[in-house]
Amino acid sequence: MVLRPAKVRRLAPLMRTLSTRTIQAPQKRHEAFYNSPEFRSWRAQVVFRAGNRCEYIEDGERCRKAHPAHRMYADHIIELRDGGHPFDVWNGQCLCAVHHEKKTFKARQLRTEAAWSGSYTQPSLPRPGCRVVLVCGPPASGKSTYVHDNASTTDIVIDLDVIARGYGYGRNRPEYITNILLQERNAMLAALAQEPAQRTAWVIVGAPTAKLRAWWCEALGVQQGDMVLLVPPLAELQRRIMNDPERKRICDLQLQWVDQWMMREVAGQ
Repeated sequence: MVLRPAKVRRLAPLMRTLSTRTIQAPQKRHEAFYNSPEFRSWRAQVVFRAGNRCEYIEDGERCRKAHPAHRMYADHIIELRDGGHPFDVWNGQCLCAVHHEKKTFKARQLRTEAAWSGSYTQPSLPRPGCRVVLVCGPPASGKSTYVHDNASTTDIVIDLDVIARGYGYGRNRPEYITNILLQERNAMLAALAQEPAQRTAWVIVGAPTAKLRAWWCEALGVQQGDMVLLVPPLAELQRRIMNDPERKRICDLQLQWVDQWMMREVAGQ
């Protein structure tokens, strides 16, 4: 008798075989944006306008890094998550890798760590720990010159025009940059809460009307005698504006701001 081997029943594998074929993942939204023709066109315009050189201004000097020795980035001055226009060329600046990272970090820090709230122009602030001297007046009244002549080298100076220069802008700057400048100014004002009592901070604001100046004095704990109001005659303000090379391109606008400041001061509103 011939014995035949018993049939062995094969069991199905306990784990399903995984496919090793490459499957393309869906494109992420931010990748789709940065690869779009609109963004590539915007980037090309921003970098070309800058001459393929970093536009970051630090201590009054423009960064010397340029293409092709260094990679250039087209950066949104007001970031998209902060409401910046994605394809407005004037919301773009050309930055090297180091300054692009520095600017992005600063914007993130302002967004997440600012110790102030409320209005950009009249923020809710913690009480400063140091002495604050408030300098007020219309455009061309000499506020910056007064602070330069009276502040020491160890004092803190908070001036919107100085902050603007840090972003590469002079007095002639686009309107949409204003909120980001005020945001940084308010963060600097909030940081005064950490300063020791022996330091002095000089804060420059326009502040037409006694009511608005009183608000700033209360918000910053300005002591009696530490509020300086500079209001030269109207004719002198007009003369300074018309003879200032930095104000030449916005002369009419500056004259209009002076008129508005004076009208508000007289009306007390």
